[in-house]
Amino acid sequence: MPDPNAMSLATATAAGVPSLRTVLLKAYDPRGFVFYTNYESRKAREIAENANVALLFLWIPLERQVAITGAAERVSAAESLKYFLSRPRGSQLGAWVSHQSQEELSV
Repeated sequence: MPDPNAMSLATATAAGVPSLRTVLLKAYDPRGFVFYTNYESRKAREIAENANVALLFLWIPLERQVAITGAAERVSAAESLKYFLSRPRGSQLGAWVSHQSQEELSV
């Protein structure tokens, strides 16, 4: 099954305006489901405003879906750094130079 760790992540602003995107599950342990994002991304900002989130795993070949709801919280800075350093160098560089979730301007 392609990308079994792909999950839809629903967040909402403090005012309750929802947004949805696909992220990758990186770990599952007694704390819950772990994914990583840039602290400046829209999803990180929304989670900081409103920690209530929903996850959806959609496994079409199995004709199954699994939905999870709960409160999101940051992992430790050490864990974030360990994950970042495990990424390929090109991905690290891309993360450093990208402007996560920033609107592009045209003139």
